Amino acid sequence: MTATSSDRAGSTGLMALIAATTMLFAALTSAYIVRRGLAGDWTPAPLPWALPAGILIMIAGSFALKAGWRRSVAGLGLLFFLMQAYGLHELSRRGIFIAASPSAAFIYVLAGTFAVFVLGATAAIVGAPRRRLVTIYWHYLTAVWMYLIILLYVRR
Repeated sequence: MTATSSDRAGSTGLMALIAATTMLFAALTSAYIVRRGLAGDWTPAPLPWALPAGILIMIAGSFALKAGWRRSVAGLGLLFFLMQAYGLHELSRRGIFIAASPSAAFIYVLAGTFAVFVLGATAAIVGAPRRRLVTIYWHYLTAVWMYLIILLYVRR
């Protein structure tokens, strides 16, 4: 493969990953909105501070990637994952488990699913030869996390 076809293949793979990720979170968003409006049993579960605070970590990761600090971003990815785990632990400590309410279930599913994507991006940052593609994906994930947090706060 020439450098040009290799770059094209990498870009195509990235676009496929972004499309698949977008479709997954669009489906989860649709399910969240439909379920929220279905029955009178929707009680908003509180969002632990660690979940929205993850936005700051994702933004810091974007800046670090732009500066070329891949190892720092790998650490930030792990910190984000641990903060998500801590936030979900805080919910369970308060007695709000995944089966407690539909709202709580969606918090667990959205945060947990997203954390897995961040772990994947973190692994890619460490091992990927194309920093530009990983940077684009990290920026994309940052925007998705901002969107998800806004979704969880709207019409609470």
